[in-house]
Amino acid sequence: MRKLIAALALGSMLAFCGVATAEEYYMTPGDQLQIYVVGHPDISSTRANNDSSYTVRPDGKMNFPLVGEIDTNGLTLPEFTTILTNKLSEYIINPNITVNVAKLGTTRVFVLGEVTKQGSYELTKGHRALDALGAAGGFTKKAAKKDVYLIRNGDAENVRKLHLNDY
Repeated sequence: MRKLIAALALGSMLAFCGVATAEEYYMTPGDQLQIYVVGHPDISSTRANNDSSYTVRPDGKMNFPLVGEIDTNGLTLPEFTTILTNKLSEYIINPNITVNVAKLGTTRVFVLGEVTKQGSYELTKGHRALDALGAAGGFTKKAAKKDVYLIRNGDAENVRKLHLNDY
């Protein structure tokens, strides 16, 4: 009997990439940020309490005291820090700000085809295609591991064929 094809439809472009540096890390919905403004504990995240982190909403925006809503879509951490510093400088003289990602947001992936449990899975940003397969319980006996297709952001024009026996 012919082996069937497995397909991965990944909702993020980071699904098959390596770990990014701070300059390359693009903020994503669900990211929890620890933001420290030196001399202003009233608007800073407290180190002892992770519940005081600022969370990027599903629409990619986040609210910060004094400045209001900031659109984080397509921003790296340094870019976000610069924007926040500029906006806060209207209220605070020379604000000194540190931004850290306390918890990475998630990426929704869809695993279809010859896997144990087809469906939608939430993976922490930065995971790889193999992590998505693991979340789906791995391949069935009928799966053709050399015929796996990676589709990013639902773009049928940008399909990548993976030969998972190489990994």
